[in-house]
Amino acid sequence: MSYKYINEDKFKNNRAKNSKVSGIVTMIIGAVFWFIAIFLTIQEHDKGFLIMFGIIGLFFIIGGIYIYNQVKVIEKKLRALDDPNSKSYKKKQAELEEERQRYLKNPEKHKSLKFILRFRKTVISFILTFICVALTLFFMLIGTISIILLIFDFCLIVSFIYTLGGGQYRVLMSGYAEHGLDRDEAESDFAESRAYMVSNDVMSVSSRFFLSTSEAIILSLEDIVWVYSSFDIIDHYRRGGMYNYSTRQYCLMFGLDNGMLIKAQCPESLCPLIIDDVVQNGYSITSGYSDELMELFTADPEHFRNAVKPTENITYTPVGPEFKA
Repeated sequence: MSYKYINEDKFKNNRAKNSKVSGIVTMIIGAVFWFIAIFLTIQEHDKGFLIMFGIIGLFFIIGGIYIYNQVKVIEKKLRALDDPNSKSYKKKQAELEEERQRYLKNPEKHKSLKFILRFRKTVISFILTFICVALTLFFMLIGTISIILLIFDFCLIVSFIYTLGGGQYRVLMSGYAEHGLDRDEAESDFAESRAYMVSNDVMSVSSRFFLSTSEAIILSLEDIVWVYSSFDIIDHYRRGGMYNYSTRQYCLMFGLDNGMLIKAQCPESLCPLIIDDVVQNGYSITSGYSDELMELFTADPEHFRNAVKPTENITYTPVGPEFKA
């Protein structure tokens, strides 16, 4: 789940000022229309001018007031998403819990990797490609064509061919081969895993591996010593470079015994489920984040698994860029 919020510094330095100025200018335009309406009504003795220009001016004034006040409305609404006592926060948490419950519906019962990545994806890719190509042909028949549509169709056709040929499936099988598993062994390991569908891809945890098909990540649980959830902040801008809003992109961070930190993109609602599965199936894997844990991992990742770890200040919720991630 992703939601919008405001970066206060960027908001005040950029968008807030522009929005207030836009609101004031819009209201002035509305006032000008009213002045014209009154002037022409008096000059021409025709109330039609008052009705016509007055309505236009009224729309501008109402729009200006809306734009001017929208800054405070948006700021209040989006900040409430991080306030545990707000309705927005409680609603967001309820939606996250609903998503978790959907993920938890029979995660052990799933199709094979070959079915998911070749058959299922090929069918979906074919349907999408067929619809878009048919739409392009229709526009061509009525004499309207867009280069953007042609480029989009070309990309869809390439993607369909890649999926039909099992490109993603072959990449994952190569990844399993690096861990010493052939295709049958890889499918057998996946069959025993808890798998969660994320759009057209899957994330799973077996007794031996963590898998994310969208990023072709295969991690042996024997190598994982630490896991926690995190998020990156993505700023969005309007045309002209004006700041609009920010979103959070959630992920899992896996600390390996060789000192590497591996990032795997993951929906916010799914993060705690994957962490639980990894901890339960792995051997002495630490979960949660603190600066002390990061310092300990950075100093000696090889012996992190069996080291005496600090238990204070550990958070089990996603941590942001302000932490040492």
